[in-house]
Amino acid sequence: MRTVLTAGYMMISMLFGLVQIVATAGVIVFGIIKLIKALKNKELQIKKSSVISFICIAISILSFIFNMGWLRVIMACTLIPVIQPIIFFMINLYAERYSKKAPVLKMINWIFIVTYPLFWLCLPDFADMGPSYCFFYQVKDEGVVAAALTSAIIIGIVHIISLILQVVWLVNIRSKKSHNHKALCADGTMKKVIIIGCPGSGKSTFGRLLNKITNIPLHHLDMMYWNEDKTTVGKDVFVERLKTVMATPSWIIDGNYGATMEMRIRECDTVFFLDYEAEICLSGIEERKGKARSDMPWVEEGTDEEFISFVKNYNKESKPKVMELLSKYSTKNIIILKTREEAEKYLEFVSEGYK
Repeated sequence: MRTVLTAGYMMISMLFGLVQIVATAGVIVFGIIKLIKALKNKELQIKKSSVISFICIAISILSFIFNMGWLRVIMACTLIPVIQPIIFFMINLYAERYSKKAPVLKMINWIFIVTYPLFWLCLPDFADMGPSYCFFYQVKDEGVVAAALTSAIIIGIVHIISLILQVVWLVNIRSKKSHNHKALCADGTMKKVIIIGCPGSGKSTFGRLLNKITNIPLHHLDMMYWNEDKTTVGKDVFVERLKTVMATPSWIIDGNYGATMEMRIRECDTVFFLDYEAEICLSGIEERKGKARSDMPWVEEGTDEEFISFVKNYNKESKPKVMELLSKYSTKNIIILKTREEAEKYLEFVSEGYK
């Protein structure tokens, strides 16, 4: 009889171990896809989040391999070890994206990250016969095991609380964004739009896609400012061209040109700020070299070290001035997009609103 029970126990353990491996493999495949996309777009936050998630999930798997007893079999029956890695991965992915400007969210996320592997490290397990054990089967002292169990319970509670706090925070952020997006789409509210951001962030590309969705006329500041021979028009001519465009009922204007930025923000109803990492923008600049563009009257070739230096230092030197202006005109519809992926999703959302 004992032999039959032992065999049954081993089969159940192997079955749920297999389920855990399959579920985790699914998370890893999803994560690898995200990583490839992140590497392509130079999205450092997503890379960091994915690597941390993989390490923590690997620790939980090792916990099941070396500490597998009847407690973990019971937990496996509830699918906790299957669902938890998926939730853990997704929460980290979104929290990392929004925590840069929310120190409290960042702190809660780190508590969430640290308590995940700690819970599985401290959680002991129990054999049918013989002493209980913990820390990858290395400790079998009853006092230590009891202390580890108490620690695991406390850590688990903290982990769940941090999860709930993050979900509430992220839902609130998404709700605010959704409200703002719907306000833009409803009744043609979005009529006068400017697109700003670091050179190479894809302002013109974003403008072309937005123009295709909304049919709002698109104007490039570079086309107003530059001549085909790489000379520039006079300041008065440039400003006059800009004022002529802004006098029309609706427009999309892409470009920075700090001297006229406040004038454009003052006249527009919507601001899109492509607030990307410098690496993403440098990649964008590299990709457009030697290509004819509808937003520039000449082909960009070679490397301008001064220009590259400006791009590298944009977030440190230029961005604070932009944020100060946006703060001054905070009643405008201001949409700040942090990654190319977020920009794509936003355009999909706007597209739905214009159908």
